[in-house]
Amino acid sequence: MAAEKEFESFLQSINLAEDYLERFNASGFNDIELVKSLELDEQRQMFDLVDLSGKPGHLLKFKKAIASYTRNLGSINIDNSNQTAVPAQKKAQKTISFIGGKFVVGENARVKEKEPFEKYIIPNVKSKRLTYHNLITKEIYLSAFTSKQSRFHAYLMGQRQFRWNVKCNLEKLEHLVSSYKNGQIPKENINCLRYRKFPEDVKIDDVSKSQRALDHIKSTIKTINEEKSKLSNRKMELYTDNLEPKKWASNEINFVQEMTTHVESMLTESNNIAHDIEHVSNQLAKRFDVASVNENEKKRKAKRVKEQKSKTKKKRSIVEKSKVGCPNTMSDMSGDDDIVIDILDDNL
Repeated sequence: MAAEKEFESFLQSINLAEDYLERFNASGFNDIELVKSLELDEQRQMFDLVDLSGKPGHLLKFKKAIASYTRNLGSINIDNSNQTAVPAQKKAQKTISFIGGKFVVGENARVKEKEPFEKYIIPNVKSKRLTYHNLITKEIYLSAFTSKQSRFHAYLMGQRQFRWNVKCNLEKLEHLVSSYKNGQIPKENINCLRYRKFPEDVKIDDVSKSQRALDHIKSTIKTINEEKSKLSNRKMELYTDNLEPKKWASNEINFVQEMTTHVESMLTESNNIAHDIEHVSNQLAKRFDVASVNENEKKRKAKRVKEQKSKTKKKRSIVEKSKVGCPNTMSDMSGDDDIVIDILDDNL
C-alpha cells in the first residue's frame, strides 16, 4: 500500500490525480518503481490504457515529472516525510561503434578514428561481388588516391568493375581448362584423354569425337588469347611514353601482371592438350575414308535430333500437366533432370 500511496502523492504533485488516479489503479500501473522500469513500448501501452496518449499536454507533464523523479527523488514534492530520498541509479551506458562494416555494442566496441579509405567501403555487403569490391578498396586507395584526388572515386568504381570482370572470366576459363586436364569436354560426351595418345581400340566415331574435342579446346584457347590481349592493352595504358609507370598505377600494374601470368599458364596447358589431340585426330582421319566418316556423322546428328525432339516433347507434356494441376506432375519429372531444350546448330 505504501507504493500506491507514494504514486497517488506523485500524481497529486503534478495535478493529475483527479483525472487519472483511478485509471492507473485499475490498470495496475500505480507503482513509481514499476513505471520507472518500463521500456519504451511498455510505456506506450500504459499511456494508452490510462488514456494519457489522447492528451498531449498531460502526457508531456507526466513524462517530465517521471524524468525529474528518476534523476532526483527530492525534486518532486511528495508527502512522504519519513522516507529518505535516494538518487536513482544511472543505467550503464553502452558504447556503440561501426567496425568492419557492422555495428558493435558494449565492451567490444571501441571508438576509433576511421581510416581515410573507409569512406569508400560499401556497408552491409552480402554478395560476393560487393565483398570483393570492399576487399580491393584499401590497396587501390593507397596506390592511387594521392595522384587522383577528386577523380579517385570514378577510378575506384572503374577498377572494381574491371577487376571483378577479369576475375570472373578467368575463373570460367580455369574451370574449362581443369575439365580438359581431367579428360572432360563440357556438355559433350567425350573423354578427351582418349585422344591425347592414339587409342588402341579405334572406332569410326573417334574421328568425329576427336575433332569435336579439338574444336572445343581451340575455342577456349581463342577466348584465353582475347583475355590476354585485353590485359596487355590495359598494361600499355599504365605506362608513360618513356615506359615509366604512371604515379597512380602501381597496384593496377601488379594486378594486371598477376592475371597475365595466370592467363599464360592456362594458355600453355590448353595448347599442350590441343597439340596432342590434333596430332591424334589427323592420324585417325587417315584410318577411314571421308565418305564413311561423313555418313557416320550424319547418322549421329540425326540420332541427336531425334533424342532432342523426344525430350522436348516430354517436357512440353509435363508443362501441360502442371498447368491443369495434374497431381503426378512432379513424380513424372523424377529422373528427367537432363530434359532441356537445346538450340541445335551445325556443331551437333
